Amino acid sequence: MTTLERLVEDLDALERDWTAIERACSEVPATLVHGDFRPRNAYLRSDGTRLNLFPIDWEHAGWGVPAVDLTRIDLPTYWTTVREFWPDVRLADVQRLGRVGQIFRRLAAIRWMSPQLAYDTPQWLSGAMANLQVFHAQLTDAVRRLRGPNRRSTRDAPQGRGTMHA
Repeated sequence: MTTLERLVEDLDALERDWTAIERACSEVPATLVHGDFRPRNAYLRSDGTRLNLFPIDWEHAGWGVPAVDLTRIDLPTYWTTVREFWPDVRLADVQRLGRVGQIFRRLAAIRWMSPQLAYDTPQWLSGAMANLQVFHAQLTDAVRRLRGPNRRSTRDAPQGRGTMHA
């Protein structure tokens, strides 16, 4: 089986079990989402008594669950802050949503890289394939982390189809 065939098979398996992603997202209320929250897009400023956070570069902002914003932050600190406004949200919900955010980021990376497969020069194609292999491995790992240690992948199952179920 080729690299692209394995990727398509795993994406199909993820799609078949998309309800697990939806369930994880339903545990946290919708909010303003930055969409590209990372250190280079955040400034800290002190007012003499406390630090204030100033996110910049809002081009990917929207309304929804903050999964992608939770991939590069300290989740216990985030939870401590938001539970004042979301008292029913547990730390486990925020951690699960952070794992979903990793899946979303890998899916976006695969989408960004896929158009490069159209180039017929070996240099472009080999670079795109190498990147897709890395993103695929990262996606598989993110799905395993969301799934948890007690749930088997479908490749472990008797029918032997797919690797990723959330």
